[in-house]
Amino acid sequence: MRLIRFLRSEPVRVVLRTLTAAGGGFLLSIGRVSGVASPLAAALAGICPPLYAFAILCGTLAAFAVSGAPEDMQFLICCLTAIVCCRILFREVQKPSVLSVMTAFCCVAGGVVLDLVLTQGKRLPLYILEALLTGIAAYFIGDAGQCLHERRRIRLRAGRSFTFAVCYLLGITALCGLDTDFCNLGRAVGTAATLLCARQLRQHGGTLCGALTSCGVALCSVKLGMPVLFLPVTAMLMGYLSGLPNALFIPAFFLMEGLSSAVLDSSMELYRIAVELVIACTLYGLCSHVELFRFIAPEEPDSRSDPAQRDLFLGTMLRELEEETDAVMQRLTMPEPESIAEQLRQRMCSNCGKYEECWRLRGAVTERAFLRIGHAPYYRPLPQTIGNCVRYEELSGAAAECARTTALFEMQRVHLMQDRSTMLEYLQLLQSVVGDHAAQDRQVLCAAETRLLLRLLARLSVKAESACVRQLDSGRYTAEI
Repeated sequence: MRLIRFLRSEPVRVVLRTLTAAGGGFLLSIGRVSGVASPLAAALAGICPPLYAFAILCGTLAAFAVSGAPEDMQFLICCLTAIVCCRILFREVQKPSVLSVMTAFCCVAGGVVLDLVLTQGKRLPLYILEALLTGIAAYFIGDAGQCLHERRRIRLRAGRSFTFAVCYLLGITALCGLDTDFCNLGRAVGTAATLLCARQLRQHGGTLCGALTSCGVALCSVKLGMPVLFLPVTAMLMGYLSGLPNALFIPAFFLMEGLSSAVLDSSMELYRIAVELVIACTLYGLCSHVELFRFIAPEEPDSRSDPAQRDLFLGTMLRELEEETDAVMQRLTMPEPESIAEQLRQRMCSNCGKYEECWRLRGAVTERAFLRIGHAPYYRPLPQTIGNCVRYEELSGAAAECARTTALFEMQRVHLMQDRSTMLEYLQLLQSVVGDHAAQDRQVLCAAETRLLLRLLARLSVKAESACVRQLDSGRYTAEI
């Protein structure tokens, strides 16, 4: 217990993360992608805090010294130096989009400095292209990391699934850079992951994982990608055979993948293929008990097909109706119209030169006269109290128009009040219907039990459009498939 508490303390966790970042920077820098140093170390440093970015830089410097100071790592070191300085200055930035742009600009700056000092403009376009690709990789890695930090699970939705697919592809590419004389680590790990997906996620998951593995290996080197070109096809076939026990499942995969790899790349030594397949099958055997559904966030059920989600939707609607009824009633309220005297004053007297005389000195008399005109606009003669008005002859027509406008406004106001009453009755009726439904069917959706039911159905090869487990008021559970 003391050891666990010691390892969980914040200083120890920071030290372990720093050492992991340094080791990751060392391994990523040693690996080669398309014959050059892998830029993934710069992408990781761009989305990490300043301390871990500096640790990645230290690991890269160690790899630079161990490898004999190769020229292709000079660009990576310049990029990492610029990224560490930028992260120290802007340590509060956390958005993946902003971090990716900063990473790309830092890589461009490092490439410009290196090109001016050493190559004098010969490799600048290549450095700019690598900087853009590094920024894109940093965005996807940062987005995936943010999702895992928030959810602790992988969300297989439209945007997030693409993000995690790109991260998996980049991870396989980075591991493929660690190539030895007897095997390639990236191909072995990717083959094991594909076999695990074919076993648990069947043909769809196996085919997708196999395609991503093949693309990741080919991105590192076309020659390395040739033996795994048929890996998606093999994974699809193994998905159909996922019901077999491991004693038959593993030899079948070993035979099919070994034959396809040997046929596609006859120039490669067969023992490398055999060693990689043995490592992949061994990793699969060690990880076969791990359920992938534990790392995948459950999909949100469709309200049109899932009764439990429908009940949740109705309950949410009930709560929103109670909150929004007052707001709707306020929107359906029309203010009272201005008096005819006020309308005439604004229309006839606002720009008149005698405004001060008529409204400031004897405003009450003028207002009574305007009210009389408004009630009987065509009555003759007009009040003598406004006989000296310069627009005396135009008052009748203006008063008639204001009277028509006021009458129309009052009519609209009456209709709106009727609509408001109808809307209120409709909302109350809908609220009562939803309340009755919620009162008659008080059941609680159990997410954990639903996931267990889905796993059981998947193991039994039962196809169901929807499935949910709910708990009744009595404490009993009911499953609906």
